Amino acid sequence: MDDSESATLALANDDLLVGNLTGALKLDTAFDTLSINAGELRKLMRVKEGGMDVQVTLWDASVVSGQLQDPSLQCRLASGVTVSIPVALVEEYNQPTPAPAAGMVDKIKAAVAQLNADDWKTRDRAEQELTSMGPVVISTLKELRASQPPEAQQ
Repeated sequence: MDDSESATLALANDDLLVGNLTGALKLDTAFDTLSINAGELRKLMRVKEGGMDVQVTLWDASVVSGQLQDPSLQCRLASGVTVSIPVALVEEYNQPTPAPAAGMVDKIKAAVAQLNADDWKTRDRAEQELTSMGPVVISTLKELRASQPPEAQQ
């Protein structure tokens, strides 16, 4: 994996951690409390002078703001160590290849299953569907590739 695909967490003390946020986050918004899988985050920024207030960009580019219930985030570093980071110390988290939500993963898997269909039209339709979903499918496709027959891998 090259550096452009690595998730990074920039801290207020100018440290830069390479690793992924893990676990479930509870975000209190003006309307409701959202449960967010940390793997589905594209970006998380602490709002300046906002204490626990953050702005979150999800895998599908939707943006929500609110206050995290937990005062710390869990970050699994590239070295394999998991560390707890106080939200007050976080400047910005960036994940260039976030995982899609479970419903989207199901759609991706269904389309991948069609890539090995006997009918070429069905295979082409599945390829077009995956392409139209955009780059969010990449991480799921990488996970599924090894278990697919040669036609679907191609």
